[in-house]
Amino acid sequence: SMTAGRLQTKLTRERDTSVELRNTIESLSERLEERELYDSRTLIFSDKMIPVIFTKLEERNVRPVSMVRISLDDGAGDRLADEGQALLAKSVIRMKPDDSHMILIFIGSSINTALRQVRSILRLGIHIDKYSENSDNSVPLSSTFAEIRN
Repeated sequence: SMTAGRLQTKLTRERDTSVELRNTIESLSERLEERELYDSRTLIFSDKMIPVIFTKLEERNVRPVSMVRISLDDGAGDRLADEGQALLAKSVIRMKPDDSHMILIFIGSSINTALRQVRSILRLGIHIDKYSENSDNSVPLSSTFAEIRN
């Protein structure tokens, strides 16, 4: 069994790691915000970041990736920023092509799982427009995104 001293050292090291990680994430989102690529309050990425994210996912062969385009009623964007955070998984990337739409990108989720999550937030004043699942590594994510975006 672990001695109290060794346990204390391990806990301190883990705490330091998590503080370091948090600082890294904070400085990263600050840098992205400076360039208007990401808004940490609404967790929305700019259009310019999407190819970067897709490249990373493709390098790692991440599939399935499901995309859902939603339209927003007046005020739904704010409600989504306030409540939607807790309801949508951390692995959901949000992107806003214009004021009245949002594209939700679900990493590692089937379309059924993605739609189940989206349906749980319909009461916030959103509507599902289009959706698609990319589960084929030979099909670029950007082509799925292009179908959904417009």
